[in-house]
Amino acid sequence: MALTPTFGGQLMPWLRNNSDMLLQASAGLLGGSNPQEQMAGMVQGVAAAKRKNRTVEYLRKSEPELAQAIENGDLSGADAYRIYLGKKMEAESPGKLSFETLPDGSFGTFNDKSGQFNSLGTAPKPVTPEKRSFQTLGNGDYGFADPNTGSFTKLGSAPKPLDGAKAPSGYRWADDSQTRLEAIPGGPGTQVPGELAARIGMAENWLTNDLPTIRKGVTDGDSTGWYDRAQASYGVGKPGELERKFQSGVEVLSRLLSGAGMTQVEIDEKAARYMPSKFDTPDSLQTKINQLEAEIRAAGNAAMRGRGSLPPSAGGNDLDALVNKYGGM
Repeated sequence: MALTPTFGGQLMPWLRNNSDMLLQASAGLLGGSNPQEQMAGMVQGVAAAKRKNRTVEYLRKSEPELAQAIENGDLSGADAYRIYLGKKMEAESPGKLSFETLPDGSFGTFNDKSGQFNSLGTAPKPVTPEKRSFQTLGNGDYGFADPNTGSFTKLGSAPKPLDGAKAPSGYRWADDSQTRLEAIPGGPGTQVPGELAARIGMAENWLTNDLPTIRKGVTDGDSTGWYDRAQASYGVGKPGELERKFQSGVEVLSRLLSGAGMTQVEIDEKAARYMPSKFDTPDSLQTKINQLEAEIRAAGNAAMRGRGSLPPSAGGNDLDALVNKYGGM
């Protein structure tokens, strides 16, 4: 673009197209205390404006959103170019390998970039609690029977029929003969539904693995400030990784609240309040994290109390106890 206009009707278009350059040059002139400093300031202002224009033109071809952000004043040219380089390096990386185990028992490596899974073998499928059934044998022994293997895990033996004999904790006599026991609905002998166990497993995974990472990232200053929020919105770098872990926590809370008698709109509004914003400070974000953790634990405990006819005051069925019992399924 020409630095000087030609005459004959082109002066005003030239002034409009070079307003940033004129503004930078004027600021350089006004900032000098003598002619030499004024001239140097003007040259530096013109050079800065030209660099900005070249950056905008370069990004407009591949990253029009970043180019628009520079023109709007949301990002400097240097910050926008750093974001562009980060995305380019991530796109050119070969991808990270992680060890995964599929639901069918296959295990191997997964490439997060190509989405390819390289199977290394198949593990024997574990027997989950849902596949076991409580049985009482003819000799009075009671326990869990596995239909797949035919094995029987003895828990104890029923006492001989006696007037006033007391059934084991969590069980009751099936009839007056006191020869057969059955689990009390809602008690510790009642199986946990598979869907509920899956929700609790997701909650425990987030609390155990993602929550400590989020806390460290916020403490290190990786999720606050305008630059970090800009990176998070594009899913780039450490801020982008923390943003995804925040979203996982919000999704866990939404799933736990789906059976709490709330509409989906109410659930989404309640969960979204815990997402980081560009106005958050490290202290305010730590407060959000603490509240999100408390909500997830409370929702998990409430979900467990609501299964079957389990009374709210029954012990050993809160979120932590369930995970200890079933291994964080």
